[in-house]
Order: sequence, then C-alpha cells, then structure tokens
Amino acid sequence: MSERPTIIEKYDRDGLIRHSLIVMIFTHAGSAANMVFHMIMGRALPKVEYGIMSSMLGLGLILATPMVALATTLAHYTAQLSATGNAGAARQLMRYWLKRLTPFSLAFLALGFLFSGLLAEYFNLQTRTPVLITALIFSALIYSPVFPGILQGLQSFVWMSLAYNAWGLVRLLLGTALVLMFGGLAVYPLAAQAVGYALGLIFGWWLIRRELRNEPGAPTVIHGTDSYFLRSLVVLTGFAFLMNADIVMVKHYFAPEAAGLFAQVATIGRIMVFLVQPVAGAMFPKVISGGEMSRAHAVTFLRAIAFSGLITLAAVAGCLLLPWLPLRIIFGIRTPSAEQILLLRTVACAMAPLGITFLLLNYELAQRRFGPAWPLVGCAILYAAGVHRWHGHVLHVAWVLGGVSLLSLVLITSGIAIQMFRAVRREGSRV
Repeated sequence: MSERPTIIEKYDRDGLIRHSLIVMIFTHAGSAANMVFHMIMGRALPKVEYGIMSSMLGLGLILATPMVALATTLAHYTAQLSATGNAGAARQLMRYWLKRLTPFSLAFLALGFLFSGLLAEYFNLQTRTPVLITALIFSALIYSPVFPGILQGLQSFVWMSLAYNAWGLVRLLLGTALVLMFGGLAVYPLAAQAVGYALGLIFGWWLIRRELRNEPGAPTVIHGTDSYFLRSLVVLTGFAFLMNADIVMVKHYFAPEAAGLFAQVATIGRIMVFLVQPVAGAMFPKVISGGEMSRAHAVTFLRAIAFSGLITLAAVAGCLLLPWLPLRIIFGIRTPSAEQILLLRTVACAMAPLGITFLLLNYELAQRRFGPAWPLVGCAILYAAGVHRWHGHVLHVAWVLGGVSLLSLVLITSGIAIQMFRAVRREGSRV
C-alpha cells in the first residue's frame, strides 16, 4: 500500500514554492542588510553626499543587472551538464568564463581612471574620487555572477543565495565603521562596496570548490555559451536601464538636494522588483529547455506568476496605504512632506510592473527564446528619450518610468502569449 503524499509533495511537486522561500529568506536577509545600510547612510551622510553615493551605486546596478545574463548562461549550461551526469564539468565552464572576463575587468578599471574627470563633471561632482572607486567596483563586479550562476544551475539554492549576498554584509559593517570613524562622505560606503565585492568573489570560489569536490568532471565541449550570453546581455541591459537609471538621470538633470530626495524614494520603490527576484531565481533552473515548452514548465511558470503577483500587490498596497512607514524606518523621516509621499506612491506604482516583467524575462531566457524580450531594449531607449524631453520636476521621471514599465510588461506578455498560441496550434496540427 503506497503512502499518501504529504501536503508539500501534493502542492509543490516541482519545489518552486519551497525553493522560492529558501531563496527569499536569504535574499531578504541580504535586503535587510541593504536596508540597514541605507538607514545608516541616510542618517549619517548629508543629503548631497547620499545622492552622490546613490548615483554611483546606481551605475553599478545598471552593470550588475545585465551581468545576470552571465549568471543565467552559467545556470542554463550547468543544469544541462548536471542532467547528463557531468556536473563536475562546471569547473571547466567556470575557468573558461573567468579568463574571458579578465580583459573586460581591466578595461573598466582603465576607462574609469582615464575618464574620471569627465564623469565627475557629468554628475556634478566636486572630486573624481567617487568615480575612481566606482571603477574599482566595476572591475570586481563583472566577475560576481560566475559563482552564483553555477550554484543556481546545480539547484544549490542555499549556497547560491550566500554567494549572491555575502558582499552586502561586508559593505554594511565596513561602510558603517568607516563613516563613524572618518565622517559623512560618500567615498567611504563606496570603498566598503568595493571591498565587499572582492571578498565575495573569494567566498564564491570557495563555495564552488566545496560543492563540486566529489564530482568528477569529464572534459566536454560546450557550444553556444557565447551567443546565449551576448543575447541575454542585450535584453538584460535594457531591463537594467529601466530598473536602475532613474537615479542616474535625476542626478544629471536636477540639483543635488532634489537628487538626494529622489534617491531615498527610489531606494524604496526598487523593492517592488527585488521582492520578485527570488521567485524568478528558483523558477529558472526548473524550466530550462532548448526552446520547447512542456506542460510541466507551463505549470511551474503560471504558479510563479501567481506567487509573484500576490507579493507585488501586497508591496504596492503597503506603499499606497502607509507611505510614511518605509520613509520612517529606513531614513528616519518622521514627518514626510506631501511631496515625498506623492513621489513614493508614484515611484512604487511605476516600479511594480517591472517585477513581473523580470519574472517573464527569466522564463524566456530559461527556455532559450529571445523574441518577446527584444522590445525591452526599445523601452529603455524610449525611457531615456522621455526623461530627456520631460524633466521639469522629479515626478516627471516617475511618470515616464511608469508608462514605459507598463509598456514593457504588455509587450513581453503579448510576445509570450503569441508563442504559446503558436505552440498549441503546432501540437494540434500534429494530432
């Protein structure tokens, strides 16, 4: 007589909810460290210095998000190696990409030093030092997706989450210590971020060695990683611009005080996307294919959409009903102005569609289909053009973002729906 399935086995056969919660717990622990970091910096730094720090970190986020393309590439091919019983060959994949990235890391460093003066002038900075430190951040950041990507492909979600988030704890502790000891300048938290990334790389390398220590790896020829990475890089760059360019553009178009105010609100608004990322990360290795769409993949995908939708709705409702609460918790603003409350509500609503867009984008990348994702590049261009045309007030930036983020969701949803309809028609014609 067979045993009855448990509730978990009955309702979470693919492990999506269980693994999403694991990733969510660790990710939100990292988010908590990030929130505490911004709480401390929002209080310890003058508003102008906080704006400088946020704009430089915004540049890093614009790079970090498309570099998820490398993580998805490595997760995709590691999962395929694992499925064929050759998980140990992921070491070969890791070495290949570490070598490929080294020239780009050095190029970021060189370009940052050569053009630091021009960039400082563009961002209305009084000194080149924040730009120079940001160049160091870029040179380390470019390697950062390698180790979590491989761990994601192995479905080692605990280790993957640690590899993604360890640097944040270093930044929090070191950045706080530097600001308390030496004063409220943006260069100190930026330096802490550079050190955090460097130590995170060492930790990630150790985790891979630990996870694969008992896995023999037969040498194998892995085709298609470069093409997959480049296509992923393009579409994720478009998404990264939509998600992170607001602070950078505001820092360029507006006075330091206004930029600092917007940076505080945008930090909270970006939570709309961060909340969905753990679900996308857990879903990705479960729906990997060479382009075919199976029923099991569709079920996992639809469950991920439902889970993400509930999370996003709850977060938006919280910002609409209690907008003062995150401002008080994170930045210590006890009596926010009507302008701050309106701006926070607007930015939260503007960011919300991007969370679901990110989930849909991850599904398409996992299935090795890029058609519905290409419009994100056009949306990014439209966003930059829209802000260039309308920037009389910081609210205009949020309005343009809201329109473009909603458009991005509509376009990628329409593309996926058309693909599914065609797939159903093809199946029906074969019967």
